[in-house]
Amino acid sequence: MLRFVKERKLTFGAHDYYCLREEKIIVEADHRILIVEDDVELSKTIVDQLEAAGGFTGMSVTTIQAAEQAVFAHAGNVSAILLDVSLPDGDGRDFCARLRQNGNNIPVVLVSGLDQENDIVRGLDLGADAYVRKPFAFSELIARLRWLLPNQADFSTQKGVAYI
Repeated sequence: MLRFVKERKLTFGAHDYYCLREEKIIVEADHRILIVEDDVELSKTIVDQLEAAGGFTGMSVTTIQAAEQAVFAHAGNVSAILLDVSLPDGDGRDFCARLRQNGNNIPVVLVSGLDQENDIVRGLDLGADAYVRKPFAFSELIARLRWLLPNQADFSTQKGVAYI
């Protein structure tokens, strides 16, 4: 959270005194990330890593059908989707293409063990914003999310207070 602190200046004679701080929470910083991954242990680890990085909250599903329901149910509250390509009920790239065809511009990061150039290009051509190869470093995944969500402040790195 980012805190803005209003500091009052009081003057008594030749001396200035600063006191009576009023703190106010301006905004909650968490980005809600939908993780679509059939490997439950990997999903749990991704959620833990996102939350540990600060500024992210993760929720996970294991199928495209569940992802469609989550996107519909949380419309406007999902900041980005981490989407596995190979899922039990279909290809994540096709789900991404359907999102784009329906005018949904939620940032999508494809996550896959398919690392051939044609797999990556197909995913990007179908509307993905980024492609991360498995196995991946969590720092890379988090950096890509931060890059995709530039209009949102990264409050996890802001340690001080702003005076107004």
